[in-house]
Amino acid sequence: LILSASPTSEVALADENSPQFRALDWLFSSNAGGLSDNRLVQRWALASFWYGANGDNWIVKDGWMTSADECDWYGVTCLDGVISKLELEQNRLRGDIVPEIAVLGDSLYVLSLGNDYGAYEDEKNQFIMMLPSFLSDLTSLKFLNLDGVGLTSTIPEEFFNLPHLESLYLNGNDITGTLPRSIKNLSSIQTL
Repeated sequence: LILSASPTSEVALADENSPQFRALDWLFSSNAGGLSDNRLVQRWALASFWYGANGDNWIVKDGWMTSADECDWYGVTCLDGVISKLELEQNRLRGDIVPEIAVLGDSLYVLSLGNDYGAYEDEKNQFIMMLPSFLSDLTSLKFLNLDGVGLTSTIPEEFFNLPHLESLYLNGNDITGTLPRSIKNLSSIQTL
């Protein structure tokens, strides 16, 4: 079930120290039986995100990694049981944004992991990594905030294939290079 939802996770699932393996291990030990396939997959994607972003050290983590409905976890909003928003600004997320977040691609329309200007250093989210190209798989995304989280590299060409994106916040990162021509594909953009 998990591999059919995220075929690219096969290598990570073979490593028992990976966030993806740890999330799968948690899922099976948490008695998640009785949940629909969709709920199991989205719960695994969120748990992978938790482990990848050092969730134990988050400032607010109410409900996360408990038996509570994932729609009641702090920063998670659902529509009809399907995750539509993930909002964890300035919550001391550290590590990686795992590619499994793309499993939520058809339903996630808000991803807000950025920092406010002037935020305290010990509260800031920090992802010292390249701007992830897999975010382009979040095809329903309307709002993306990765303000000041430590991203590096250039902006991947496929990143601008988000037809519904209205607001994009990437300021305060170490992104270099020129904007690719594919920026014209952001036909719904209002804030950049």
